[in-house]
Amino acid sequence: MKYAMSFALVSALVLATPALAQQSDKDAARAARKQAGSEAAKNPQQFGERMPPQGAQTRATPDEKAAARTQRKADGADAARHVKPDAQYGAPDPGAKVPSAERKAASQKRVADNSAANKAGELKGYGEAGKQ
Repeated sequence: MKYAMSFALVSALVLATPALAQQSDKDAARAARKQAGSEAAKNPQQFGERMPPQGAQTRATPDEKAAARTQRKADGADAARHVKPDAQYGAPDPGAKVPSAERKAASQKRVADNSAANKAGELKGYGEAGKQ
């Protein structure tokens, strides 16, 4: 009985040793991942070419901010006063001026021609454009 108890104790220790070693490996890997994550958070330059290193940026003084704000306000007020809707695309080319009497005469001629063609059966009905 004495030997059976010691055998059971030794076998339990032998079986538990790999589990303890495996757990310590997991803990070491977890600690390494945590360390790498905290380093990456502190140094954003490590993310590769997508984020090139930034130079030291100087902060604007309150006087510089006020001067820039004043300039922006002046530019905005000027733009609001002098609206140029065609500034981006350019003004359309004005066509030649045609007197009103000529436009009316041309419209009446088109209407008369279409009416005559319709009465003669030269114009197809709605939905019959492809029919012969």
